[in-house]
Amino acid sequence: MGIAGGTWAMNGDYNNLLYASQFNGNYLDPNLISGEIPYRQFTTVDLSVGAAYEYSFLSTDQDHDDEISIRLAYGGFHLNRPVQDFGVGSSYEMPVKHVMSLTSVLDIIDTRFTAMPAIIFQKQNNFQSLYFGSILKYRLRTGTKFTGGRTQNAFGLGLFYRNRDAFVAKATFDFGNYSCGLSYDLNVSSYRVASNGLGGMEFSLRYNMLANSLFAARKEYK
Repeated sequence: MGIAGGTWAMNGDYNNLLYASQFNGNYLDPNLISGEIPYRQFTTVDLSVGAAYEYSFLSTDQDHDDEISIRLAYGGFHLNRPVQDFGVGSSYEMPVKHVMSLTSVLDIIDTRFTAMPAIIFQKQNNFQSLYFGSILKYRLRTGTKFTGGRTQNAFGLGLFYRNRDAFVAKATFDFGNYSCGLSYDLNVSSYRVASNGLGGMEFSLRYNMLANSLFAARKEYK
């Protein structure tokens, strides 16, 4: 279980924006009064909580370990519904965001393959998102996940789907205590008319070493 919170500030410079109300019949005149409420900086407090439960089974061998683990997690964000005070008298509150996930690591016993299916559901006010798929990894070098005495190198390919939005292709490479990734989403929703079916490229780099954890025992980062 965990809890997170803090303060954050919002600011913006709207001085160069033009509005329809400033149209003088021929062009947008920045000298005309827009009638818009001036934007102002504000500071607010945000609070979030989360919890996760994991079941795992480990089959150990002299030179490698095979693992089966399933993790169920929930996160609640903006629980205090912080007010977004963009202007005088603003009363808009940030809606609570709920995130639920089911992730797993399924080493295929006595092989070099690992399946990592996952499903993530998010809801914030009227917005909902369902994201699911799997990565299949090939272990170039098997590791001892329990003792950490031997690190693991692996290459993975995966395909995910974000409901009514996009397919996401992923490639990952684990080398020792580091992991890098590349993903690209291919738009399939009605928005593809504007995007020409193209999406976004993402790169990631992660440090996996948890040997200095505050806990007496550690497990490989999923």
